[in-house]
Amino acid sequence: SYDGTCVTKLVGGFNLIKAMFVDRWNRLWLATYQGLYCFFNRHFCNYSLDDSDDIVRGIGVLATNNPVMGTLNGKIISGGHVIYDDPEDFFVPSAAVIDSCVYLAGRNDVACVKDSTVQWLGLPFRRCQFITEANQRLIIGTRQVIAAYDPQTQQLDTLSTDIPHPWCAAADNEGRLWVGSTFGLFCIETSNTSKTSSTSKNYKDQKLIITTMESDQHGTVFLASCDSLFLIRKGEVQELNSQLTQLSGHEVRSLHVSPRGFLVVATVDTASACQLT
Repeated sequence: SYDGTCVTKLVGGFNLIKAMFVDRWNRLWLATYQGLYCFFNRHFCNYSLDDSDDIVRGIGVLATNNPVMGTLNGKIISGGHVIYDDPEDFFVPSAAVIDSCVYLAGRNDVACVKDSTVQWLGLPFRRCQFITEANQRLIIGTRQVIAAYDPQTQQLDTLSTDIPHPWCAAADNEGRLWVGSTFGLFCIETSNTSKTSSTSKNYKDQKLIITTMESDQHGTVFLASCDSLFLIRKGEVQELNSQLTQLSGHEVRSLHVSPRGFLVVATVDTASACQLT
């Protein structure tokens, strides 16, 4: 926890944090190789997996505060109960929440989870790398394409085919979608009227391998590469390591912005929260 002066460690000792979120009651949830944990008032409750060989990879929360998980061994778990189980399937380490639905990317398609119902979107993609939400649209990244899907109209738009090996994406409030890839940071500028992309360009140092990104309600985009943390405001990239020196040597695996504006950073061996100005 960062109060503007010093950093206090919240908790550690987890077996690889893969994803996280903060719910509307300000509880921190962590998806790890051991299960899904909830950190509240410095105590943990958890949703343990029955299969010790399985791994929680993607998590989202419904409006009812119900956590939904996708696992490596092809299970979807809602409220602690398995509602989908296919050992031939698997889910990637990302999820998106739009209205009352949680979206999870499986081996060959994207699942829409509402209450205890699972429906597949039937998208023409194989092996999604990630999914996220931007302006009420589902952003889908594969090794060949970045696409946007509108759940209301079921319209699927191709945003870019020029970004190699994308891993994550986040939108600002100025019509830009930022994409992190094995080859650096890219920017897709979209039209607010047509909702289609107009340009795509390489933006940042090619040496950066960016695997996690998150944006807040103000359109500030946070991204990480190894143990380095950056933010993007008004199209400009700024480094944050000078403010968060404790990240040095700790590889960042996941980022999340809580409803109260705290940036939660999960590394391979710990989790910290800070509020940046």
